[in-house]
Amino acid sequence: MSFPLTSTSDFNQGLTCLSFNILKCNTYLSILQKIVFDDLTELLRELLKHSIADSQIEDYFKAVSRQFTGRLTQREEDIIYNAAGTGYQCFDITILTKLLRYFPEKIHFETHLSSLTRVRNEICHLPSTYITHSQFETYFDECCDIASALEEYLKKPKYLVQKFQMIYEVNTHCKNGRTDLQIEAIKNSLTELNTGVDKERLYNLEEKISQIDRQTDERHRQVVNLKKLVQQ
Repeated sequence: MSFPLTSTSDFNQGLTCLSFNILKCNTYLSILQKIVFDDLTELLRELLKHSIADSQIEDYFKAVSRQFTGRLTQREEDIIYNAAGTGYQCFDITILTKLLRYFPEKIHFETHLSSLTRVRNEICHLPSTYITHSQFETYFDECCDIASALEEYLKKPKYLVQKFQMIYEVNTHCKNGRTDLQIEAIKNSLTELNTGVDKERLYNLEEKISQIDRQTDERHRQVVNLKKLVQQ
């Protein structure tokens, strides 16, 4: 059965959707690797720095290391011992999560540490470099939740959620990106505007809201057309 196209724009949109759906899955994996090993790892470094100064981390490590479920490698221990001079920049997720799990305030972020560790382990041990769009969306949503929660704990503006939106758009070639992340970014920007009036920025936010509204209308129209096709 051939599906009628109501317009040239419908045809172009169909091609765009097809291109998006067959996007090479290793691109999805590259996005997740950047988010986990660059952005979220750096956020953990900020969390550790927020909790303890690098000049005190050696003493803290000696105090809690006996509670570790698995020993660190000699290289990892050396990185901790050298932190007083080099800071936390060389700390990876393994070192960071092990240290952060023993802080008194861990109750506020322990669940998110576990989630990040699991996501890291799963994407590192995939049977191949290809993941489905559905898998990508699941991991991506988890990463957004982790970033949002940790930035909220650190009382930081939620810039990572906005950054993830940009990463998503650029790497998936999706012009409109994810509506949920766009809305979250706008909400954060509006919260920041409560501290002062910026008419130009407010105008830009209003335009973004209107754009989301138009996207929603267009998606509704596409769904209606799909229902008609099914009925035919």
